[in-house]
Amino acid sequence: MSSASSSNYDDIDLPLPRGEACLVCRRRKVRCDGARPKCGTCTRSNLQNTCEYHDTRYIDTIRRLEGQVSTLQNRLEGMQTGSPTNHGSPASSNPDSPDGSPDGVVPSPQALETILSIFIHHRDQFGIPSSVSATSLRNGQTALLEAACAIACHFAPENLSFLGTFVTGFRMRAERALGSITTNSHPSATLARIQAHSLLATLSLVKGSMLDGARHAGAAWQLAVAMRLHALEGPAVSPEQAETWWMVYRLDRAWSVVLDIAPGTPADTGVRTMFLPRDPSVAPPPHLQMLPSPTDMAFDPLRETTTSYLTKVISLYSASHQILGGNTVALTSMAVRLEQFLRCSTIAPTQHATARIISLCTLFQIRLAQEDVVQAIGAARSLAEVLGSIPEPGYNLLHPVVAHSVQKVCNRLQQTQGAAAALAPQARAMLGLATQRLSQAFPYVTSRD
Repeated sequence: MSSASSSNYDDIDLPLPRGEACLVCRRRKVRCDGARPKCGTCTRSNLQNTCEYHDTRYIDTIRRLEGQVSTLQNRLEGMQTGSPTNHGSPASSNPDSPDGSPDGVVPSPQALETILSIFIHHRDQFGIPSSVSATSLRNGQTALLEAACAIACHFAPENLSFLGTFVTGFRMRAERALGSITTNSHPSATLARIQAHSLLATLSLVKGSMLDGARHAGAAWQLAVAMRLHALEGPAVSPEQAETWWMVYRLDRAWSVVLDIAPGTPADTGVRTMFLPRDPSVAPPPHLQMLPSPTDMAFDPLRETTTSYLTKVISLYSASHQILGGNTVALTSMAVRLEQFLRCSTIAPTQHATARIISLCTLFQIRLAQEDVVQAIGAARSLAEVLGSIPEPGYNLLHPVVAHSVQKVCNRLQQTQGAAAALAPQARAMLGLATQRLSQAFPYVTSRD
C-alpha cells in the first residue's frame, strides 16, 4: 500500500461512537469530531463557547454498581431490623429522634425477642431479681426494658454481633426514661429504676466508660439505701426487694476494687437484709442468712445459694483489697474463710465458677501479702485449673470483675521473683489464654477512659 493511499485514509472523518458528540452537534444532528475544548464543526461555525459533552460511556456501569449497593443495603437492613419497628419505647414518641438515627430506630419484634432471650440467659451475671422475665420487661418500666436490651446487645453472641449496633440507641433511651421518672414514684417503679441504673453501670464499666459507670452505680446505691433495702426485716420482705439489694451490693463492692475507691456505706455490719433461703420452708441459721463482717464469714454447702456464695466471696474480695499489706490477723481470717468456701463449692464447681475464680484470686493476693509464695502458687495453680475447665463461650457468662482479678494475678506472678517460674508451664499458658479471652469479653481491662 502506497504512502499516498495511507494519507487518504488518515483524512477520512470516521463517525464518533454514539453519545460522544458535543451537545450542540447532537442538537443540530450534524457530524462532530469530538475535539476539545471545541470541536471542528463548532469552530467552523464561529461559535464562541467551548463545547459541552455528556459522556454516557460509563452510565451502564454506574447503574449496575448502584444496583449492587442498593441490594447490599437492603440485605443488611433485613438482617438487622427488617423494617424500623417500635416496641413501646420512648423512640416512637420522641419527635427529636429522626428515623435512621441510633436513638430513633429499634429492632423488629423478632429481633427484640432474641435480645430479651439473650438478657435472660445472662441474668445471673447481672444479678437481676428472679422475678424479672421477658414478659415483665415488656410490660414494665421503659427504662428497665431499654437498659436490659442495651446490655443484652453488648453481650450478643458472635453470630448475632450485628445487634451491637443497637447498644447506643437502647442506652440513650434508657437514660432519657430514667430522667423522666419522678422522685415520688411507686416503690415498684423505684425498684425498676435501681435495676436499670445497675444494668447501665455494668454496661458502662464493662465497655471501659468508668466515670459513666460510677455515676450509675452511685445512683443505684443511693436509691437502694434511701429505700432502706439494706435493712429489710420481717416476714413482709419481698424477694424482689432483697434480690435488688444484693444486686446493688455486689455491683458496689466488686467494682470499687476495680476503680480503687472506697465502697459505699453502710458497711457490711450495717446490712440487716437477709439472703433468700434455698428452701423457703426451711430457714437457715441467722449466721448464714446475714452478711457478717468478713472475718466472721461462714459457709454451709447444704443451705447456701449461688447468690449467697457469690455475695459473700465478693464481700471478702472487697474487704481484703482494702487492707492488703495491713491487718495480718484479719487477712489470715479471710484466707481461712475463702478456703472454707472453696471446699464447700466443690459440690457444684461449674455453678460457682465466678465465685471460685474470685476466691482463688483473692487468696493468691492474701498469701503474697503474707509472703507465703508456696501457698500463693498453689492458689494460682488451682485458678488455672478452674479457668481451664470453662469452655471458651462460657467466659462471656462470668462476672465481669473476674477479668480484673485474673489480670492482677498474672501481673503479680510476673512481678514476684521466682513466682512465675515456680508455676508449671501449662498453668502459665492457661492463665495467659484466660486473660486474652477475658479481655475480649470485657474490654475495660485493656481500654478505659
